[in-house]
Amino acid sequence: MIQEKVIDSLKQVNNSLLKAMDSLKLQNQIDQLTHKIETQNSIATEVNSFYDSACIKLIFVITILGIILPLIVQYFQRKNLKELTEELKDKFDSKLENLKKDNELKIDSSLQKYKKKIKKIEAKNNVALTELESNTFHLQGRALFNEKSYLISVGSYLYAALLSKKCGRIDRVALNLKSILLGLKKMKDDDFKNVDSFLKENFGKQDLEKSLKELEQDLNNDSIVNSKIQNIRDFVIERNSA
Repeated sequence: MIQEKVIDSLKQVNNSLLKAMDSLKLQNQIDQLTHKIETQNSIATEVNSFYDSACIKLIFVITILGIILPLIVQYFQRKNLKELTEELKDKFDSKLENLKKDNELKIDSSLQKYKKKIKKIEAKNNVALTELESNTFHLQGRALFNEKSYLISVGSYLYAALLSKKCGRIDRVALNLKSILLGLKKMKDDDFKNVDSFLKENFGKQDLEKSLKELEQDLNNDSIVNSKIQNIRDFVIERNSA
């Protein structure tokens, strides 16, 4: 009986120990589970904190990239565009100014060339007009000579000679001087005495001798004109002394 009680007592103690051990195991498991949960919660908190921080940073980066950065880029683009525009404008103005100067030089050069050509043409026209006028007076002198109006004829021939000298037609000067001498020889005494006064009033306001001196200017000594002029002078002296 005693053994059975002892055994029962031992069984109870054993059961108590088993229960205590089970309780300890359970407590240990609960502690481990609690630790795991706390650890997981801590990790979750850290992860959440990380994601929150990352999200804030991402929003900040997106804000910079999406709003601030474009504004900065736009600012520099505008600045660069303005500088580029000013540079292009300066280059364009410089090229335009150079082109303007080149055109002005070309235009001035062309104008000078045309002015020279125009002057040459005008000079040729003046010579042609002078020669035409000389021929007109020569024809007038011949017509008057044929009409025996010798005084007017001599005046026309003399004026034709002066015009021929002006346009360089020395051959025509000699021809007119020959006609003048013929007219003086055919002239009546009264008309001969009035030659100088008639010439002064109607042909250049100078007498016969001054006109002859004008014809002599810038001529060679052996020119045929000189001999014709000397023939006229000799005849005038001879007739005045008669």
